[in-house]
Amino acid sequence: GANSSVPPIFWQFDPDAGSDLGYDPEAAKALLAEAGWQDRDGDGVVENAEGRPFRFTILTRQGDQTRMDIRDKVQLDLGRVGIVAEPRVVEWGVLLDQINDTERRDFDAVLVGWVTEFRIDDTDLFHCEKRDEPFQWVGYCDPEVDRMLETLPTIMDRDGSRPPRSV
Repeated sequence: GANSSVPPIFWQFDPDAGSDLGYDPEAAKALLAEAGWQDRDGDGVVENAEGRPFRFTILTRQGDQTRMDIRDKVQLDLGRVGIVAEPRVVEWGVLLDQINDTERRDFDAVLVGWVTEFRIDDTDLFHCEKRDEPFQWVGYCDPEVDRMLETLPTIMDRDGSRPPRSV
């Protein structure tokens, strides 16, 4: 599985990236409960204090079996902790229009593939200044991540480009 946006064929790949991301349904249930999400009516789905069930739509494209398999696994794993992930399968052009057009961007979650070019640069995906541009689908913004994205292209030393390891 992919735990970062850097595939194993690149020297920047870090096999430890995301290694602490285990699947722990009991811990997830505890975190949901701490945040106020509990199965208040016994139907197996957690609700907030107002009674709204935790459900969202996963958007993906027709004919992409890999993404459909991922969607099914996500749906199953989230269902085990009381979250409903509802699939919505659309034609490729419709999906691209919906996620890339910043005026029409209206989705909860999307499963797509991302091809890394020769030079790894995730600026379009994660930089604050790119939030209203086509590939910044998640609306992510963190000034520290911006700083790292801006600094990486200027580092000439491979070891210098790696984040410091905590001991």
